[in-house]
Amino acid sequence: MLAVEREFSAAIYCLYLVDCLHWLKPGQAALTRRITGGWKRWEHREESFTLLGRMPVFANVFDLRPGWIVGDAQSLLPENLSAQEIDDFLDKQFPRWKFLLDLSILAALNLLVLLPGLLIDGSLAVLWPAPALLLFTHAAIAIEVFAQSKKWRAADKAGFWREYFSMLLNPVAALRCGDLLLEFSVRAESGGASPPSPPQE
Repeated sequence: MLAVEREFSAAIYCLYLVDCLHWLKPGQAALTRRITGGWKRWEHREESFTLLGRMPVFANVFDLRPGWIVGDAQSLLPENLSAQEIDDFLDKQFPRWKFLLDLSILAALNLLVLLPGLLIDGSLAVLWPAPALLLFTHAAIAIEVFAQSKKWRAADKAGFWREYFSMLLNPVAALRCGDLLLEFSVRAESGGASPPSPPQE
């Protein structure tokens, strides 16, 4: 295997990890999916580890389901939300996420497993279907994200196109498009919707 093939394989995984990394501003909280199931709550506090005032948070790298909800720590993400309430909220805000998930899984298997394997084995020049599949899944994801982003485009057209073109230029980022679409669909709902309020006593 050539050095350039090793470097390209490493770059794919590094880019993916970067797309799993988010930054919380002061006063923000976020929900991410746990590897063991359910959701984990993160909050930017005074004692939190920060870089330039922002707290780093990793989304679940092994779960491509939409799993990044961010908002104001006090009003948007109260601490006593149950996992079921969060899942119900996700289904309401993002009702067509399962087809996008299937496309993301297919793209991830190709981009994170098959393509690096071919690079390491030195067989990429012989097995051309991997790049062809990459183009197909990336185009399908782009079309589906556009189709599911009406609220986002209506609320923030400039922001949508900025993020959308970034995704078009980066097939690795497209694997996490569920997180991106969920984040902005929440923001687009009445200028910033919130997960359901906790049950009243």
